Amino acid sequence: MPPLDMDMDGLSLLFSQLGLRSKPSFPRPVVPKDLNDLPAELLHLVCNYLDIVDLKSFRLAHKRFRDIGVSHLFCEARLCSDLESLKRLEHVASHPIAKHVKSLDCVAKVPKGYFGMELVMSTDFEYTRGLILAENAGGEAAYQEFIQAWTKAWGHYPGALGQSPCLSVLLKGLVSLESIKFSAGTPIVPNTPTHRTCTYLHHGRFFVGVLRACQLAGVALEKLVFSDVNERILHLVNYREHSRELNKFPCLWRVPNGYELRNILTSLTTLKLRIGNIWTRRWPHAPHVRDNFATVLSNMSNLQVLDIAFLDIPALLSSVLRESLWPTLESLSLGYVGIHEPHFMSFLEKHTSSLKVLELNNIILVGSCGQNILRPLRDWVMRSKLEFISVKGPLREIHPIERAHEDEDALNLRCKEADWKPDRNEINLHVLKYLTYGQGLTHDAEVTQAALTGIHEAIYEAPASCGTVTLAKSG
Repeated sequence: MPPLDMDMDGLSLLFSQLGLRSKPSFPRPVVPKDLNDLPAELLHLVCNYLDIVDLKSFRLAHKRFRDIGVSHLFCEARLCSDLESLKRLEHVASHPIAKHVKSLDCVAKVPKGYFGMELVMSTDFEYTRGLILAENAGGEAAYQEFIQAWTKAWGHYPGALGQSPCLSVLLKGLVSLESIKFSAGTPIVPNTPTHRTCTYLHHGRFFVGVLRACQLAGVALEKLVFSDVNERILHLVNYREHSRELNKFPCLWRVPNGYELRNILTSLTTLKLRIGNIWTRRWPHAPHVRDNFATVLSNMSNLQVLDIAFLDIPALLSSVLRESLWPTLESLSLGYVGIHEPHFMSFLEKHTSSLKVLELNNIILVGSCGQNILRPLRDWVMRSKLEFISVKGPLREIHPIERAHEDEDALNLRCKEADWKPDRNEINLHVLKYLTYGQGLTHDAEVTQAALTGIHEAIYEAPASCGTVTLAKSG
């Protein structure tokens, strides 16, 4: 720990010498005279910067700091789709620090050998066994028949080898668990031999296996975060794969009440999706996938924070949100989506009383010019209870005469021809001024800098067929 007489500049220098990520940014408080005068926020800051791979021990002598530091340092555990990671989680779950774990960071990797799928098979086995017992009161005979059918289908049933810890049992030890993060450990390169296998098979089943384990363990999830995944991830929540030998068990296709996997998502208050690929309509099952995707979203009735962004190609917002209604929705963030003005304004009107945060990033106006949506949007902003609004990137337009306003494939083709990409992160200051004229809203922190440097002078980008619409500057 630095000397107590070190000022804040000295503390910043210390962080720099340690080779950590960046110096801390916080106000210059009065230099503390005693350990007890140090704010708890400073300890959280120090813990955040302890990103050292070979760190062996960390000791906080003072009880107050120890209580804060331990809960902060051990608030997240990690699980990869391999047996070694599962065994490491077993050690964490049996340790006293397990009570501090609030988040599980799940990283899907290309499995090495059989045990790459062992986690998924074990949770699937437990889940199906629960369905069998729920379907047949005291059905020991049905259960034994199920074991035989499973063994015939897969060669053995989980637990028979005695090598894989039971994930649902481990999660019961994480009594404070409330958040799941899901990401791919290896970047998926589209149109490669491993693209479909890695993304749709291993990643999807790994995620569903974790969700099933959470359901079996009675975990009440509040937050779910996806990074660079395919929209089929949520589709799999409504879909069940099994072999032909198991078809004779009615519970595998008629799930008893309370056992539907999507039920575990109804308790979510925060959902963040970074979708790296979507199913186009050229694929025959695409409508079914999108329908399941939208259905799962609409069933999350307790959502307070919804953050959806498409990373590669855009999707029509109307096909994702549809007529969803979330009475407690406070924050909405949309990235690289095609917006129909009637649908979007109807959605906002339904959430006028609850929305406090609105973030629009690289939005595509579909079937209308900028005037058609910005004016009613400004009127809505004036009437709303928004406390924060952010608009980043240009507002792009798709003219009504183009098929892209009703067909997602045509939308994707139009964006590709125009070389539109979701990587414009500058503040659209002019649109913000137009939308918030006369309002005391909090803008993005970068707005002040944008005003000084003149970032992004254009309000939006329009195709030549639509012409350029200039909005009068406010003030």
